[in-house]
Amino acid sequence: MIGKPKSSVSVAQKRAKALFTAETKENVSVPSGSDFALTPKGAWGAALIVEEKKRPKSHAVSKRASPRKQGQWAGADSPAVRQFGWDHEHTLLDEWNLAFNGSWPLQLCGKVFNNAGPGLEDGDMVEYTSQIISFKGRVAITKSGTKYYLGTPSPLFEAIRLQLCRATAAAERGPAKAAAISDSFFPFNPEHPFSFIDLGPTVPCSSVKLPAVAGWSANSNVALLHLWTIVKNASGYNACVGTVFNCPGAYDGTKAYTTGDVVEVKGRVMRTVDGRGFYLGRRAQGETSTCVPPLDEEAEFGAVDDLLSV
Repeated sequence: MIGKPKSSVSVAQKRAKALFTAETKENVSVPSGSDFALTPKGAWGAALIVEEKKRPKSHAVSKRASPRKQGQWAGADSPAVRQFGWDHEHTLLDEWNLAFNGSWPLQLCGKVFNNAGPGLEDGDMVEYTSQIISFKGRVAITKSGTKYYLGTPSPLFEAIRLQLCRATAAAERGPAKAAAISDSFFPFNPEHPFSFIDLGPTVPCSSVKLPAVAGWSANSNVALLHLWTIVKNASGYNACVGTVFNCPGAYDGTKAYTTGDVVEVKGRVMRTVDGRGFYLGRRAQGETSTCVPPLDEEAEFGAVDDLLSV
């Protein structure tokens, strides 16, 4: 149980007490000692305890759980149901990740269990939750008030997590110092998965119109850099400036976003020195439309090698 001390009173004792006090309004305890003769009520309570010990242990089920959930936890399609000692007053989110590649506002996605809302059965995939506003250990609290107990993260979470850690460090220490920090400085702790990460301010819900770029979608695990230009920093290395979408630690549509130094370009995908990946949309040439038709890559980018030239 999370945040609750374990009770020294067994479930059977509580059941026996509830049965007897319903009629007599008396506190009934299980008698003990060789010189104490069991009363009929006491014998009944002791028998319940014996039966309780014979039963296999099972999770307590919240009153808000559906009938299907009550008694079918063992067959639920999630290893976290059996692996973690989570409090069933929380909603379990397993195989979870940050929706929209970790762009702000931060939202969760994953397989949900013990959800209080309508329309979701155990094991259903939640595409995105409301904004995460706080966390305590494995429990993330969203803007809607739902408390999610986080099970096993998606394999894709680690790459997003490191980018968010570096974004937080860059805001505190500056981009140059953050880029020099080793990944080992941000160890992953499954009991505190959001350590080193700034959740960002709580913002109103709003819809975002994403550019229609051939080869990229909102479900991609790489950010989109749209209407971009090349800039050369003081060290003589190239970076890019443009409008970002699905970028960890940045709001969709953030303009004049400056990337780190470009270290690799493969097709339309660009990697920077700080470990980030960007899918290159349209190069800025006075184009303001968000609709990008499929274009010949060579015609669009020209000699892409100029990104890596010093």
